Amino acid sequence: PAVVVLPYTKSVMSFFELYRMNVPMFAPSLELLVQWERRHSLLKERIYWTAAPRPLRLANGTSLSPNTRDDPAALRHWLALCDFYHFPHITYFDSWPDLLAKLRSADLAATSAAMRAANRRLLDELRQQWRRLFLRMFRGAPPGSRAVPSDYDAVVYAYWKR
Repeated sequence: PAVVVLPYTKSVMSFFELYRMNVPMFAPSLELLVQWERRHSLLKERIYWTAAPRPLRLANGTSLSPNTRDDPAALRHWLALCDFYHFPHITYFDSWPDLLAKLRSADLAATSAAMRAANRRLLDELRQQWRRLFLRMFRGAPPGSRAVPSDYDAVVYAYWKR
């Protein structure tokens, strides 16, 4: 099995679920998605509030509006952040004929195996990151050994009084 992703917004939970199940996916290339968004408003749920005031400069340093369907540069910038552009082993297509050709020639078993390996690596990385975080948070104390304070206000006061 495989799935063709036709997104209705930037981030969809089913993408992560399918990826974690190692289901090969085909998604529109960034240029095709920009085209479809401009012509057909494919990502209907990407813009929730069209009357939102536009900041002069966004927190990430760009002045490109995330709430436009008219500016190709802004669309390229913001749509490039879609989840399916940041995971390995997603196959991108540039047109319907290109999709059909890629579906016919795809080695779905190999793609699924590559996704499985990527998922294992990511799981290992996440476990290591959480271990490091917990070691920092609890200063190396084993799980469950730290006393939980009964008076939160007193603890916060004592911490900031140092």
